[in-house]
Amino acid sequence: MELLDLNDDVLPLIFTHLHGESALNASLTCKQIFELAIHRVVAVVSCHSFEELRRLDRYLSGTPSRGRHIEDLTIRYQTYQGAYVIYNVATPTIGWNLEEACLVVNILDKARNLRRLSLFRLHSLSQFNTRVLLSIGGLRHLRSFEVEEISVSTMPMLNITVFAELHTLWLQFRDEAMSVVTLLSRLPKLVTLTLVEYRGEYEELSKHPLLPSMRHLRLLFVSPYALSITQFCPNLATLAFFLARRHTLENIAPLPGKRLQPLQSLRVCGNKELKCIERILPATIHHLDFTEPFSGSVGHPHPDTSAMESAFRRTSPIATTLWITPGLAPISLWPAVANAAPKLRVLTIHSLPPYQDYSMFQGWVSLTRIAQNDLPAQLSALSLVALTIHMPTPSMQVLPHTASQEEELQFIKALLTGSDVLPQGVADAIRTLRFVTLAGPRRTTEDEDRTRVAMTAT
Repeated sequence: MELLDLNDDVLPLIFTHLHGESALNASLTCKQIFELAIHRVVAVVSCHSFEELRRLDRYLSGTPSRGRHIEDLTIRYQTYQGAYVIYNVATPTIGWNLEEACLVVNILDKARNLRRLSLFRLHSLSQFNTRVLLSIGGLRHLRSFEVEEISVSTMPMLNITVFAELHTLWLQFRDEAMSVVTLLSRLPKLVTLTLVEYRGEYEELSKHPLLPSMRHLRLLFVSPYALSITQFCPNLATLAFFLARRHTLENIAPLPGKRLQPLQSLRVCGNKELKCIERILPATIHHLDFTEPFSGSVGHPHPDTSAMESAFRRTSPIATTLWITPGLAPISLWPAVANAAPKLRVLTIHSLPPYQDYSMFQGWVSLTRIAQNDLPAQLSALSLVALTIHMPTPSMQVLPHTASQEEELQFIKALLTGSDVLPQGVADAIRTLRFVTLAGPRRTTEDEDRTRVAMTAT
């Protein structure tokens, strides 16, 4: 059977997976495939410059029906020529900003079948042309919406917009306090929500309906009050929670609320987030991810691991991810982890170079040496089944220009020895281990191959 032997129901479905150059290449094969694939060439469009925005507007203005074939549209920050001076009305770029807003409106009015829209600088665009918000409101088929620069003036319009098919929503806010629960309550099929720089105010559960469809929530660089949104999500599966830098461990308090249902994954930065979330921490978390480095050096003390141990003890995770510096993490870290999380079977380690190493070259060499000597013995306290170690594997380009031939040889030896010795050393130290991965592999260069041969010969 050949491709064109398929029936008319299957063929169009196959070509919906093509876009851009692949769709153009397919359309050049024969007349029948041309009719099926040519419209998929513009199915996915990304504008990275003002000229690309103009070109897209001219293309859509040529034939009105062209806009209905665009399904995925991204208008990047770099598209706007006056991005850095947009608020200075005295500058001559004000005319360009007005034209950009008009072009965006024209494009959105023609692309009514959009399934995904990623739009930057919404507030600035709406200040130059208020029709931007009306054009967005007319996109009834959106399933994924990513928008940057949500403000007090743009939120009311979004609150009254009906996105009946929206599954994914990504919002980045200006430095203003506002509520998003009203908007979320109008999205019956929303599954994934990301809020960036959201200040928010504490939302009372009794004043708003639940959001049963919500499964994945990411709160990035937010205020502690943003966490109250979790109280409206009874079926939440994954949660990522990062506080803004201005919030310190001393000026935050645990957020009140009921405990969450068991989570598949919880990702937090460190002790600040754990303190904020401790009252609503679920009884079970499958994967607990800490992104704050548990490392240190002279002048850089280790962070307090007591909050992490408490989280392990309360949630008993099966898998966890830690960012550490092998050899410089507290000696008591791994026994404490083994004691607090007896069910831990899967561990992912992101290794970091010591802070005192002023170059990536020296940092990698010392990191490899420490990992080989200390890490296997420290991990022997855990009953792991699978272990992944992310080690940096830089190329020869990280070597300083003044590096001697001996330093180059030392670097290559560390790279090769670390790749060969570390996995075996860890496997020997942890008797229960069945899978070990040294992440970040790459193909060796000719110089490294010659060094490997020389090392084997000696």
